[in-house]
Amino acid sequence: MANRESFPPTPIKVVAQINFNNPNGSEDTTASVTVAGLSWINTNSVIIPVFSGTTSQHEEPDDAMVEDLTAYIGNLIPGVGFTIFAYAPRGTWGLYQVTAIVIA
Repeated sequence: MANRESFPPTPIKVVAQINFNNPNGSEDTTASVTVAGLSWINTNSVIIPVFSGTTSQHEEPDDAMVEDLTAYIGNLIPGVGFTIFAYAPRGTWGLYQVTAIVIA
């Protein structure tokens, strides 16, 4: 188990936009975005994705909460990056801002 000294003094934040774009209709239930170029990421990294901020298509910061969106991290490749996956149980559309908070 890691102790407090092994964590960075402040979390590192990586901001991305995730696009719910369904080419066959107006809404989609799943989306993903790959975040790369992170040479400092490793197998022990703790990454928490949160929806935050606004985009040109969702100007209210609580839109993701209203839509009941959830997100999780997958495909972590040490020294490269990871993928943020999102789920919209009732379907949604457009760009959402997501922040990945890296604690370790």
